[in-house]
Amino acid sequence: MDILNSSLSLLKQQYKLEWIKYGDDNAKLFFAKAKQKKLTSYICTLKDDSGQYMEGFKNVARVMMTYYKKLLGTQAIPSTSIDPNIITLGPVLSI
Repeated sequence: MDILNSSLSLLKQQYKLEWIKYGDDNAKLFFAKAKQKKLTSYICTLKDDSGQYMEGFKNVARVMMTYYKKLLGTQAIPSTSIDPNIITLGPVLSI
C-alpha cells in the first residue's frame, strides 16, 4: 500500500506542476485580452472646436477640458462670510 500511496502522491505532484504551467498560460492570455479591451476603449483622436483633429492622450485630454470648461463656465460663485451672531442663536456643541 505504501508503494501505491507514494505513486499516487508522485502523480498528483506531476499533474499539479502541469496544471500550474498551463494555468499560467491561461493567466497570460486573460491579461493580454484585458489589456487589448482596455486599449480599445481609449479615445485616440478627437476633433476640437476649430475642426482640427487632435491625437494623443494629452491633446485629447486638453480638448475635453476646454470643451467642458466652456460648457460649465468659469465664473466662480462669490462666497459670503458667516455672521458669528447667527451661529450662537441656536444650539452649539462645546469642545
